[in-house]
Amino acid sequence: FFFLKDGKSPLIIGFSIPATLVISLLFFYLTGLSINIISLAGLILGIGMMIDNSIVIIENITQWIDRGLSLIEACVRGTNEVITPLISSVLVTCAVFIPLIFLSGISGALFYDQAIAIVIGQGVSLLVGITLLPTVYYLFYRNGKEGWLTRLVKKISLKRIEEKYEGGMNFFFRYRRATMITFGLIILLMVWLFITLEKERFPDIRQDELVVSVDWNENIGLEENLGRIRQMTESPGALVLQSNSFIGEQQFLFNRDYDLSYTQAKVYIKAKDYRAQETLGEEFYGFLAERWPGATVSIAAQQNIFEKIFSASEVPLVAEVSLMKEKEVPPVEVMTRIVARMQEQWPGAGISNPSLEDKILLRIDPDRLLLYDVEPMTLYNTLKASLNRYNIGQLRASYEILPIVLSGKEEKVGDIIATANVSNKTGQPVPVRELVRIQRIHDYKTIRGGMNGEYVPVYMNVETNRPAELTRRIRSLAGPDQNLNVSFSGSLITGQKMFRELAIILMVALMLLYFILAAQFESLTQPFIVLLEIPIDIAGALLLVLIWGGTINIITMIGLIVMSGVIINDSILKVDTINNLRAEGLGLKEAIYQGGSRRLKPIIMVAMASIFSTLPILFSQGMGSELQRPMALALIGGMSLGTVVSLFFIPLAYWYIYRGRERRAMGMGHKGVEV
Repeated sequence: FFFLKDGKSPLIIGFSIPATLVISLLFFYLTGLSINIISLAGLILGIGMMIDNSIVIIENITQWIDRGLSLIEACVRGTNEVITPLISSVLVTCAVFIPLIFLSGISGALFYDQAIAIVIGQGVSLLVGITLLPTVYYLFYRNGKEGWLTRLVKKISLKRIEEKYEGGMNFFFRYRRATMITFGLIILLMVWLFITLEKERFPDIRQDELVVSVDWNENIGLEENLGRIRQMTESPGALVLQSNSFIGEQQFLFNRDYDLSYTQAKVYIKAKDYRAQETLGEEFYGFLAERWPGATVSIAAQQNIFEKIFSASEVPLVAEVSLMKEKEVPPVEVMTRIVARMQEQWPGAGISNPSLEDKILLRIDPDRLLLYDVEPMTLYNTLKASLNRYNIGQLRASYEILPIVLSGKEEKVGDIIATANVSNKTGQPVPVRELVRIQRIHDYKTIRGGMNGEYVPVYMNVETNRPAELTRRIRSLAGPDQNLNVSFSGSLITGQKMFRELAIILMVALMLLYFILAAQFESLTQPFIVLLEIPIDIAGALLLVLIWGGTINIITMIGLIVMSGVIINDSILKVDTINNLRAEGLGLKEAIYQGGSRRLKPIIMVAMASIFSTLPILFSQGMGSELQRPMALALIGGMSLGTVVSLFFIPLAYWYIYRGRERRAMGMGHKGVEV
């Protein structure tokens, strides 16, 4: 209302949004794209760009009417003048988003529907803008009457904004060297921020709930297990509002996360507030480490629905230790020594010893099998039956699967070995004690397997921007033993892989941007003017993220991409307008000033619409708001600085590139006059 000085034009712009959304949903149906949270988020993110196209067309038609053209001529000429740069803007958006669908893993899954939705929304927005909006504009204004709203807006609208803009341009041209140096330093600031800011896959959502998993690694009873958990939950006092415990053996059909053995416990804790969560975690770690140092402890925030769907709460780093040659797990004493070194090196990482338990190892002597002429499988089956582990089948009843076990009377292992007999090939009984040796050991409770064989995992809750250096230090703790192999997984590793892929894809996107802009401007140098704006705008976005205490994650990257798509479209239109004015015969500086004045209102309107529409997210509460906050920070920070860049830096950079050519052209003109 205030910038267009009209009460009807904003209604026309608002009319374009539902029209674009309805037609976009038709294209969703034709392309087989479902309506889901991700695709709808893509349409919502694209609304800013849709409004951008509508603002540019309506404002351009209004300018031609102010210059004296008739209504129908202004609609035709105002639309035709911006068709080419708008097509370039849509292609630029596609060039930015489409390569992102080739990201691997959950990142690619997140970007796919969103990218396709934004591309469809942009294409439909262009069609609506160049066909429907001029028609609606003509229908609204053909009677030539001004409504009461228009008269009211004209009285309170912003005045002399073009004069203030020219004053700002004079200031930047007067101190042009200092301005260019400042923007160069801002680009270096962007590089520094991108390197130093913490990187993670998904933003950290504040929680006041946590889950403590404990494996005592001792043969204790249910009462002792319950008593220890009570001591732990009562130790922090008022910081714990509520707790719920699963003690000892648990078996669930549809929730295997809570399957426990008799030496384990899982405790749900609701803290006083989200600030108390970290304090509680540290207190629980210290309490358990002091009283039961052999216990394996895992403390993590309670997973929300987003984290369950996208596995966003992955452990930061998991060191997977194995033997290189034997493809087996390392001995317990070796693993204990490595874990002790890691605990000493990173005391706050929540590193626990591997889960151990007492076991009875039965070793079959192969020499005695040959001596007594006993088949190995015969002995093996006899031991299984004696130990009640001879599973001969399964009984399926409704949703239950019941094992059928062939067994006898329960006895102690020592009595079984001492009294049991096995038949040899000739049918003669042979005492089992002559063939088997019993050994009591303290060994791993569970062994994990991966692509490279069996391994023992060591979980680390660490934060670092240099995971390569961290993994190198962990490998050095393994010592000189060449047979030990340490590989890594976790969110730090997957995040590092994601950012490597993202860097390659963004390089491809920048190349596509350059070729599209070169074709649009018919110049090899002008695309650099527009592309130079992107790192400057990213610096503004990352600076606000840093001030707010955020991180670089997938949601932040979405915000950076959307921000770049919106702000770069304004610069494309501005450079195209300056080129057209120069083609009409205006001088370089005059074309820059007049082109800046023509594009001034659309740039400010788009920036204000983007900033004020996302500003409430910063102060809202709840999981949805916290998840979208990094995107809002990137948009607000980037659009705030990007508006200044589009208004003042782009014209100044344009002038620096073409000032020499204009001087040479003027010199050649003077020589022609002298001749």
